[in-house]
This record gives sequence, C-alpha cells and structure tokens, in this order.
Amino acid sequence: MNNERKSLKRNNTDKSASPYRNAKNRISDDTRRGNAFEKKGYGTRPVKRDDIPSKQEPIHLYENVTERDKNRKIAKSQNEMRLKKQRTATVVGVILSVVFALVLLFMTPLFNISEIRLDGNKTVSKDIITAKIGNLIDTNLFGTSTTNIEKKMLEIPQISDVSVKKAVFPARLEISVTESRPAAYVLSGTTTIVVDSNLRIVDDASTFDYEKLPSISGVSVKNYEMNGQLEVDSQEKYDILLDILQNLELCNLVDKTKYISVDDITNITFNYDNRINVMCGSPLQIDRKIRLFAESIKSPDFDENSIGTMDVSVPGKGMYTPE
Repeated sequence: MNNERKSLKRNNTDKSASPYRNAKNRISDDTRRGNAFEKKGYGTRPVKRDDIPSKQEPIHLYENVTERDKNRKIAKSQNEMRLKKQRTATVVGVILSVVFALVLLFMTPLFNISEIRLDGNKTVSKDIITAKIGNLIDTNLFGTSTTNIEKKMLEIPQISDVSVKKAVFPARLEISVTESRPAAYVLSGTTTIVVDSNLRIVDDASTFDYEKLPSISGVSVKNYEMNGQLEVDSQEKYDILLDILQNLELCNLVDKTKYISVDDITNITFNYDNRINVMCGSPLQIDRKIRLFAESIKSPDFDENSIGTMDVSVPGKGMYTPE
C-alpha cells in the first residue's frame, strides 16, 4: 500500500511538472490576477512586455527566386537600358537635324533673295518703296520679316494696304500693294494737300494728279502731317466734309466732282462734271441728298450734255433746272 501511494504521488508530481500544465497554470494565474486588479478599481491590468508579439522577421525577396526568374529580370533590365539609349539617340538625331536645317536655311546662298516682285503700285514708284524698306536683294529669305516690311510700307501715305509673301526657287519676295484713293484736295498757302475719303492726308508733293480731284473751299488748314488726319479751323465743317466725301465715293461720284463748297454750311454745294451745280442746303440728311442726285443723273432726263442746277436741299425731292 505504501508503495502504491508513493507511485501515485510521483505521478502527480510528474503531471505538475509538465510544461503544458505549467503554461496553463501561468495563464490562469495571470487571468486571476488581472480580474482581481480590475475588481479593485485599478483599471485594466498593464500589458507585460512578454505579451507583445515580436516583430516579423524581414522577408528576403530573392530567397526563393529561381534561376529562371533571375535571368528574366536581368533581360528586362537590359531591354530597358537599350530602349533608353535608343530614345537618347533619337533626341540627339532630331536636334542635329534641326541645327543642320537651320544652318542650311539661314546661311546658304541658295535662299538669298534674288528678286522682289511688286504688284498694284501705279503711283508709288519702286524707288520710293526701296527707300523705305531698304535693299533686300542678297539677304536671306528666311531671315527677312514680312511683318516688318508691311509695317514700313504702310508708313508711305500713298499706300493703304500691303501684303508680303515669300517664295522659293528662286528665292523672292512678292509684294501686293493697294494704293490710297485720293478723294479731294485743299490748299494751305502754296501747298496742295491731298486727302482720301476719311480726310487722311495721303500726299503733299503732287505724287497724285490732284487736278483731277475736287477742290475743297470754306476751311482753313490748321496743321497737317503726312499719314495723319487733316486739321481744320472748324470741327463742324470737318464732320460735314467727312460725310460728303464718304458718300460721294460710295456713289462713285468722286472722279467727276470738281469742287465742294462749305463756305456756308446752310447752303452746301458741289459741282458735277463742270456741268451741273448741286444745291444741298443744310447738312441734314446729306447722305440721302447725294444718293438722290446719283440716281437722278442716270434717268433719261439727263445726258452727257445736260447743263443746269439740281436742287436736292429738301430730302427726298429733287428739282432740275436746265440752263
């Protein structure tokens, strides 16, 4: 009996010494202590250092990589390097091509201007144009600015519009000119000042044949500048003249009008073809009066030999009195 008790006691001792049992007992003890800690009002049991899980061991990326994978990565890297070199070579090639093209365009005599073609200049001579823009023969076509040429040419009062184009083989400039259209002239002392229908001064040196233009009377010139607006002693008369000239041009009457008188703005007159004196009266509806006269001279009652006076002073009514 005593031997059996000793054997049982030994077995119990062995069970208590089991690692699993010891660990389980420790967990139970810790749980009991934690619960007691909370019951006493101390809050949650502090976390022990042993309870914190250890950090994950770093993963080695190439630990399980096969030789085939390594070769694939090496080939991919080499391919990327080859593409990068190809792109670099392409960029360098483009830059060198652009530089070569620029050298060819701007430095070779092949593209030097050999001719300047002018079109539309009837009054303005080539010498006047050359004096303004300079001699461009043998200068590089692509280094020449068409905008600057147009800007300089528009400084010539007798030119109202200009277009400059470049052409190659042979290298040349093609310049199309629209000349100013003179509408009348006025005397300032001994100077004859020619203006267009907008009263812009286009000539003061007899470049245009002013004797074929209508003369203006009834105003005194205060100041003038080539390519600028005419300045007269009366703003009211300036506005009346502007209205008359624009409507005469609109009705194609400028070429045969001989004079315009605004000496008396209540009795404005102009002469047509040295044959018909037109009485406009006041400047009221002057555009309508001029249109009425332009329509009247196209009627069967008028011919190239008609001489007399046409009274259009009443808007919408015209009365012709032959001589």
